Amino acid sequence: MSDLTELNKQFFDTIAGSYKESPRVTKLHEDLAKEVRAHLDWLGIDWVDPEKEEGSSKTVRVFDYACGPGHMSKIFLPFATSVVGADLSTGMVEQYNRVANEQGLEPMEMKAVQGDLLSTPPSTSLDGSEFHDFDLALCSLAFHHFNDFTLAASRLVERVKKGTGKVLVIEFVPGGAEDHGGHGAGHTGHGNHGHTHSNTHVLGEQEALDAALKASLLKDLDANDEMGAALRTCKHLGISPEQMKVAFEAAGCHGIKTEILGAGHTWVSQEKKIFRTVYMTVATRAA
Repeated sequence: MSDLTELNKQFFDTIAGSYKESPRVTKLHEDLAKEVRAHLDWLGIDWVDPEKEEGSSKTVRVFDYACGPGHMSKIFLPFATSVVGADLSTGMVEQYNRVANEQGLEPMEMKAVQGDLLSTPPSTSLDGSEFHDFDLALCSLAFHHFNDFTLAASRLVERVKKGTGKVLVIEFVPGGAEDHGGHGAGHTGHGNHGHTHSNTHVLGEQEALDAALKASLLKDLDANDEMGAALRTCKHLGISPEQMKVAFEAAGCHGIKTEILGAGHTWVSQEKKIFRTVYMTVATRAA
């Protein structure tokens, strides 16, 4: 386990009990829930109709990686027959399963396991047939924590059905200018440009920008403060839609499309806030 992976596991284990109660987290996921529900058809999946298909033989299986306490799983559950979550954090998995149990859900409907999809090889807890051939694999606001998001894209693609399975990633556009009360935001681009190029050069530039912004933000944050600790778990401060597209092309996907969901300022200290733009990319696994 890499140092960054271990840092993420420790941090999210520490905050697992209070994470879903955070007003900032709650507002973010409420906004995401509205956007995701509005884009269900855009994802291109033949969902279960919760009002018309009781007793139907149709199955729609969803895999939620870096699932946390289950915010995204709960959004998709009414339109799927089962949702399986996985997370590096044991504490988050405990919260996820507690929520499912409190809602009267059976494990076959919604459950999570602790596991690392990005280790080599992935955790044995993710080996079984129940962790393959999903209709949708999703990962929400976690790619920027990963050492290698191109590997993450590939590993998620491996978990969905060949030819029809979809992978959905929700992520931040990189950086966002620091703002001291002014307009702040720099330009952020949409992901469906007509050209792509190697991620290597782009990532080198982006990592330098991320490092500079991260260092600047950390000046105002106590090392033991939750926001400062959270910032240290990030490999990137976002991933551009273009970089995401290149990652899914490398994984052999087609039908890659991106939608900007919204933008706004997030305070990271009493003096500083950054402008965050959220987008989602969906890709289809090749046959």
